[in-house]
Amino acid sequence: MAVSWGAVCGGGAAAPPPRAGHTFTTLAGGDTHVLFGGSGQGAGGRAASLADAHVCRVAPDSGAVAWAPLAVEGPAPPARARHTAVALDSKRMLVFGGLVQPDKTRLNDVWILDVGARRWEAAAPEGGPPPARAHHTGKTRAHGGRGTQRWEGGKEGRGVAHGSK
Repeated sequence: MAVSWGAVCGGGAAAPPPRAGHTFTTLAGGDTHVLFGGSGQGAGGRAASLADAHVCRVAPDSGAVAWAPLAVEGPAPPARARHTAVALDSKRMLVFGGLVQPDKTRLNDVWILDVGARRWEAAAPEGGPPPARAHHTGKTRAHGGRGTQRWEGGKEGRGVAHGSK
C-alpha cells in the first residue's frame, strides 16, 4: 500500500500567517477545518501567542480550497499556543488550556467556538477544569446524547484560570 502526502489547504492571499503550536480541527462533515491560535512572530521578532481563527473549506465536489479569517463578535479567549481543540459537531469546537507566550503561563480555561454563529462562549465544565496545562491531547466521546471530553498528559505549571462561569 502506497501512502502519499498532499496539500489540503494550500496558501494564497487569504491563508493565515506562519505559526507553530496551533490547532487545526476538522469539524464533523469533514469539509470545514478551523485553525486557531498558536505562536507566531511578535514584536522584535520574539515568539508571541495568537488568538486568531481561520476557516479552511474544501468543496466536496471539486476539492477547491478556500481560506477565510473568522471574525467573531463578543468576548474571545486569550491568545495561546500548545492548547487542544476538539470538534463537537459540524459547527462547533471546544478549546482547552494552552500556553501564553512569552511568559509561559499555562491556562485551564474552556471555550467553545461556534463557527456558524461566529462567536466564542466561555464554558464551565461540570466538576471544574483540570489543572492548567499545555502540550496535552484531547478527545471527545459521545454517549447517550451527551459528549465527554478527556484531556491527557501535557506539562502542568504556573497556571491561571480563565473563562469560568
